[in-house]
Amino acid sequence: MIVQILDDLEEFRISGNEDRLPELSGLSRSLPVVYALEVYPPETGTRLRDCLRESRHDPQAARQAWDLIDASGSGSYMLVELEHYRSLAIAALSSVQPFAPAGERLASLIPKFDLQR
Repeated sequence: MIVQILDDLEEFRISGNEDRLPELSGLSRSLPVVYALEVYPPETGTRLRDCLRESRHDPQAARQAWDLIDASGSGSYMLVELEHYRSLAIAALSSVQPFAPAGERLASLIPKFDLQR
């Protein structure tokens, strides 16, 4: 789960880069879009879907879609979810007794997340 969220977060951050046109075609079924559609009222969700559909050919629609996704709080939500799953992974590893060297190596692979954007 952590890997998928990290992948979605990376795509989300790249798409929001002001120096280039947002590439949203791969984001339509990602966590940021699903979250935005879940929290927005139906009319805003419809507008987001329309912008995503048009974003392949219309740079202005791509920018509007990205702005809607960003304004929904998707980035913050993904960071919170990352920390949640990180905590679950650490707890699961910690519950294994005895905590063998392999468990210590696994725990070291679970990244800490910078909650700053």
